[in-house]
Amino acid sequence: MNWGVKIIIFLGAFMIFIIGSVVYMLSADSDELEEKDYYEQALNYDERYDKNKNTLRDNAEPDIQIEGKELVLTFPTLVKEGKLELRRASNKVKDQEIILRENEDTYIIDVSDLVKGSWKCIVEWSGADAAYRFEKNIYL
Repeated sequence: MNWGVKIIIFLGAFMIFIIGSVVYMLSADSDELEEKDYYEQALNYDERYDKNKNTLRDNAEPDIQIEGKELVLTFPTLVKEGKLELRRASNKVKDQEIILRENEDTYIIDVSDLVKGSWKCIVEWSGADAAYRFEKNIYL
């Protein structure tokens, strides 16, 4: 086999690779925003910023511990109402939202059915006199 045939075979294989890559990229739904309500969240950015600032100002960061197959949230004060969001960056379908009951400062959440790996933990709650928000990356 001479070098001319090898070049033609290489160019043919390269063209098939490029065409396959284009077909894959066009068929994949990857140009979706991370959040469906992205614009609404952008409009409410000041509210989230104030909640984060309240958390720092009041030193109200919750303690987040993973003990076996449980996620333990401990707040410095009682929680009137709130929610915990567990977001999986690699798969939105696995995201979880848990409502926090009233007037408790420790919550134990079973995470045994969640996929192991990296999760983003977002906690929003209101205390006696302010609203708070806290984010932390955790590994289950």
